[in-house]
Formats: sequence, structure tokens, C-alpha cells
Amino acid sequence: MSRLDLLGRNAEIIRNVVSQAAPVSPEAIVIVVTNPLDEMTALAADVSGFPRRRVVGMAGVLDSARLRYFIAEELGVSPLGVEAMTLGSHGESMVALPRHATVDGRPLPELADEATLDRLFRRTRDGGAEIVALLKKGSAYYAPSASIV
Repeated sequence: MSRLDLLGRNAEIIRNVVSQAAPVSPEAIVIVVTNPLDEMTALAADVSGFPRRRVVGMAGVLDSARLRYFIAEELGVSPLGVEAMTLGSHGESMVALPRHATVDGRPLPELADEATLDRLFRRTRDGGAEIVALLKKGSAYYAPSASIV
């Protein structure tokens, strides 16, 4: 099942939750975690009527954290010394930015060859599916929900 397959079901849930929460929490900041993230974040903004700066999605944060961890693991360094980011939605449309990634201030492309970078970026892109496979059934809800808290 792709993230776009979730569109109808998750749109119904977002509409329901946001339409009930917004009137009783008019100053809230909404952080959307559900997939497909970009579409659900736009829907939550529309349904809430909140200013766009108070409705955000967190795919980039989660994917960027995954990428930093995978780089650190590959190079045997602390994740605290790794700076890296991704753009776009989860999954297939995620884009990593290797020229902007550093490890202890050194450019990542100086520390890893192209094949290693491609493997790390693929693993980051497919990280959610990797977690679901490890769970054997169900959803990878735990990591995103824990990180949002």
C-alpha cells in the first residue's frame, strides 16, 4: 500500500479530528504526522482555518533524523556531529542533499563514495517500510508519534 492509497481514509480522519479540535483549541499549533503528509497537512490547514504557520507537517524532520543516524552508523561517529537534511514528502519523493551534509564539519561526499551515499539515501527513503517489516504487522506509528511528543 502506498502513502497515496491512504489518502481517502486519512483525509476522513483528519477532517473529523481537526474540525472537532480547532473550535475548542483556537490558539493551537497543529503538527501533522499522518500520510500522505503534504496532502494531510494542507487539509488540516484548510479545515482548521488556522494561519498556515500554525499547521505543519513533520516528514522532513523524521527523514532528516533517520538520515543523520544512518550516516553516523555508517561512519562510526556520533549522530550529534552529523548535519544532514531531506526535502519533500516521505518515501519516493524524498530528496536528500549530500552536498549540504557534513560530519564534524567535513563535507559528507569527502567521507563516503557515491555508492555508499546512494545506499544511505535509499535506506532513509525506505525507513518507514523497514520499520513496518520489522514489526511484522501493523504500522510504524510508534517512532513518529514518540518524536512528535
